[in-house]
Amino acid sequence: QVQEQNVRLQQAIILVERSDSIAQARRRETEISLARMQAAEQARLRVEVNKFLTAAKRMLEIRDTSMAVEILNGALKLSPKDIRIHKQLKQLRQ
Repeated sequence: QVQEQNVRLQQAIILVERSDSIAQARRRETEISLARMQAAEQARLRVEVNKFLTAAKRMLEIRDTSMAVEILNGALKLSPKDIRIHKQLKQLRQ
């Protein structure tokens, strides 16, 4: 009877280990998927910010500073920490 309990206990341990391995694999897959989504979002934001920067540059070429500032402020809403935007705004405010 003790031997039978030991066999059942070992089987239960094996099942738990398999379950943990599956859970860990799923967690890793989820983390990888999240990282990919975040990278795609960052890439999309870079493209959008580049569009704003290009538009602001065009406005500066035709000497429409107020519109350039407005465009850069719009870019700032998309990416508040983008140094390129802050740099251009600082130059325009001087």
